[in-house]
Amino acid sequence: MLRPPACQALQNRLRLVGLRMARLFVFAFCMVGGSAVAQTLPPLRDAQLWSRAQFSYYLRPDFDIRFRGSLRYGNNMSQLTEAIAGASFAYYLRPYLSFGSGFLYKKGVKSLTGYSREERWYAEASFAQCLDQFQFSNRARSEVRWVDGRRWERYRDRVQVRRRNLIPQAHLSPYLSWEDLYYTKYDEWNRKEYTAGIQVRLASRERLRLFYRYQDDPRSRPHDINIMGITLHVRVGKQPKPLCR
Repeated sequence: MLRPPACQALQNRLRLVGLRMARLFVFAFCMVGGSAVAQTLPPLRDAQLWSRAQFSYYLRPDFDIRFRGSLRYGNNMSQLTEAIAGASFAYYLRPYLSFGSGFLYKKGVKSLTGYSREERWYAEASFAQCLDQFQFSNRARSEVRWVDGRRWERYRDRVQVRRRNLIPQAHLSPYLSWEDLYYTKYDEWNRKEYTAGIQVRLASRERLRLFYRYQDDPRSRPHDINIMGITLHVRVGKQPKPLCR
């Protein structure tokens, strides 16, 4: 494996002064760095684990602020590949319409995700309607992204259906969703995401979601991703009444 010129020069200087342990450390660091550089492209396919924690505080029944953190493990769930932190707010025009906006900061392992850093602003609007015990919703989101210093825009459209309290004793609600994404970088609808999951109410304020998601994006690497996910959502404050009862 070839070592970067700067590493080779530093090792030569350390060799002159006889610092063997320091030379050994620099050699190991250069080897790790060299292997990361050599793997310039992420894999075509991957299996990932996404974990997320979210805290929502309702200042009043129609307005809340949210904070979230997320860790994503890729390379067949063997390596931490992304860390995400964000904050947002939402305003609810009950019972059907809501608006929100937020900011996300992401760090990624470029050899596995294709990027090192991203800042993202977004604004969204959601519409929801109930039919018996089924809740149908549609969320439209517009994003401005700075990916490794380059600015792009993306539009997302998600449709979801949820069966509320399929098992009332367990407060278990299954859901299905489909999302299509348009990226100005490619000027096309390049990504599709299909999700199946369940939501369990642990207590009056805690919700746990377990889901499987398939992501198909021929424009990115990896473009074929199977995702297992878990989300813990804690809500406090003056919460609104549920849309579907």
